[in-house]
Amino acid sequence: MRFSYNIYAFQWSFPEIVADQVGLFRQEGLNLKFSSFIAKKNVRKNVTYNSLMRSGGSDIYHAGEWACIIRVSQNPDTRIVAASRPGNGTLNSTFSIYVRPDSKLERPEMLANKRIAVEEDTGSYFTVVQDMKRFVQKDQIKLVQVGSPHMRLVSLLNGEVEAASLIHPWTELANEMGLVELVRTDRRNPTLAVANLRVNITELRSFFRAVNHAIELLNDPNEDITESYANLFLRICEELPQTCKDAAPKVARKLKPPKWQPWQPYTSDEFRRAITLLEDLSVAPNEVTFKYLVHPQIDEIFKL
Repeated sequence: MRFSYNIYAFQWSFPEIVADQVGLFRQEGLNLKFSSFIAKKNVRKNVTYNSLMRSGGSDIYHAGEWACIIRVSQNPDTRIVAASRPGNGTLNSTFSIYVRPDSKLERPEMLANKRIAVEEDTGSYFTVVQDMKRFVQKDQIKLVQVGSPHMRLVSLLNGEVEAASLIHPWTELANEMGLVELVRTDRRNPTLAVANLRVNITELRSFFRAVNHAIELLNDPNEDITESYANLFLRICEELPQTCKDAAPKVARKLKPPKWQPWQPYTSDEFRRAITLLEDLSVAPNEVTFKYLVHPQIDEIFKL
């Protein structure tokens, strides 16, 4: 079984990174080939992950609920196999929209028709839409494709956009640099895991047992786990402008990994809520049902 994660989105795969570092996959008897890659700047994430799955570069990944529904509809050899829901301090609860310190945009309503940096085909795109609909009309939400969170931060600092969707740990860096959080997410939908159908139930069960054990560890992290997370953050910061590099060490010294809710079965009620937003944006897959998208043995994965 293979798992490959995007270095620029390391925070999304940190439970797997921890599980690999402390040997939890081996303890479960799972021969997991672990690797990483650097996402190409101009390649859409739907293409990236479906290509990885088809080529055998990875057998499982996770992403925002809406993105996973679309991706699985485009790749009939994959299925949704699990959900990790938002909670207090969880990664999928840390989305925020930031503006520059000198911005005259002081209220969320003032973002109407202003350029907001996002990454298409990912949770940031759909989360911004969901959050901004609380304040402005749908046709007043102006999203600009920029890329990964660190790139969105740089785009905002350079004045290329008026606002940017950021997530932990880039929100911490933005706070340290004096940027202003204008909208904090109201996201209530889960992150989903998607696997190739060729992966058997025994492997999936072992994978999620190991990762859920890792989640227990990182929800109360020791010094080694905290240092590992900070080092991954600092490695990306080396590619950023000097003002970001200057602020990064102070952020890293007090940085802790975000929490996660354990992986559990995805439900049909959650699917119906997600489809409502996709239909509103006219991007819902045609004639795709919960039964089609979700692994037929999803409940069996989480049985002891």
